[in-house]
Amino acid sequence: MKKFAPILLALLLAGCGTLIPKPVELFQKKVKEFPEPKAKEVEVQRQAAALAADKAEETLYYAAKENASTNVVVPAKDTAELTRSVSTSLGPPAKPWTGDVNTLASKVDSDVAALNHRIDSFKNRNDELAGKKIEDTGLVKVPYIVWLGCAVLLFILLLVGLTIGWTALKVYGMSNPLVGLATSGVESVASKGFRQVVAGAESFKEAVSQKYGPEIAGEIKELFRSHQKQAQDRDVQNTVDSLTK
Repeated sequence: MKKFAPILLALLLAGCGTLIPKPVELFQKKVKEFPEPKAKEVEVQRQAAALAADKAEETLYYAAKENASTNVVVPAKDTAELTRSVSTSLGPPAKPWTGDVNTLASKVDSDVAALNHRIDSFKNRNDELAGKKIEDTGLVKVPYIVWLGCAVLLFILLLVGLTIGWTALKVYGMSNPLVGLATSGVESVASKGFRQVVAGAESFKEAVSQKYGPEIAGEIKELFRSHQKQAQDRDVQNTVDSLTK
């Protein structure tokens, strides 16, 4: 299982690519707030609404004073009530408008056009960023080192699970020939060549004994074994000894 560990780790980290810290970006685009009317624009609207309410009251007063018909008085009264309601909803202006009415009306129109332009510009910029993630808006923010630790922990748990599962299969294979054949088949590929080398060495030892006699053959075998062990570590030496008994 040890030889599969680097491969499993690489696959796990590749699958967790979104959890690895991202490169730092410079000059990022930012989502701006939705455009709102400026303070001076709101003041102009309040002045216009207050002046309209005053003019409607003035119209109603003179209509009643000059004994106008109900066809004039009733609409004038309705207009006065509506304009006063609109003025109340916007709030009173900081100071009333004292200039020309047409100038005030033009300022209101100009401010509304400017606000609409800002809204259109905002829409165009916002559409470019639609669907992209916004940083620092998640429900929980976890440091990347924690994600990395989780990835390592998952890898360890996966490795342990595979090891336990493989061992369980080998144990079960002792009682089930089909399973035992499958598990031994995996290991046989790695050990087949090694066993053949050992078999060749045993055949060499028998040939030496038959040709040179026990005494010389013993010296040759010992020399061969000594040089072989000089190039082997402890695990391989133990394996050779167990296979050549």
